[in-house]
Amino acid sequence: MSAILSILRWRPWFLQESDSRQNLLESLQGRSVNIPDLQSLFREWPQGVSPELGRLENDINEKLKILTQHLRLFPEVKRREKMKAADTALFSATWWPYADFEALRTVTYLSIRLFAWDDDSCEFSTLCTDIVKATEFRSETINYINKSLGISYDPKPVETPSNAIIPMFGEIGERFRQSSSLGNSLPTSSYFP
Repeated sequence: MSAILSILRWRPWFLQESDSRQNLLESLQGRSVNIPDLQSLFREWPQGVSPELGRLENDINEKLKILTQHLRLFPEVKRREKMKAADTALFSATWWPYADFEALRTVTYLSIRLFAWDDDSCEFSTLCTDIVKATEFRSETINYINKSLGISYDPKPVETPSNAIIPMFGEIGERFRQSSSLGNSLPTSSYFP
């Protein structure tokens, strides 16, 4: 119970303590809290692990090797280890257990890129402390993704972004375009690692 109360008390420095939150904390002190079985809430969710997990793991290991060795996207040992530990193949195989291999591969590649992008936006860079650079990074990412998906109305060709993580979305954009009803009629990007 004290652990739950500690979690409820924790607030980031930039958020104000609210009276209703404090009232809730006070009303819970000294009481037992019973958390019901939540399985019934998830009974309609797909459950299981994709039979493509082994094949996907091999594919993802090769992709990570390309990203780290050839494109040098994860130069820090800590970052490479974190990417491997994320086990994106298992993550995708359990979230989308009934997806066909290509769809599973696409969402796994997207997961890798999102995890890497998120890490790059804070943990492995100075973007957390530089609001101007962080804003530019996000803006450049949005523009690149829009162009990669073919939904940008900017007639200029896609340029190689300043941050090596951003172009990782290009392949995902291409995969999404190929699987969409618009197919290959959308413009393609000039840079896909």
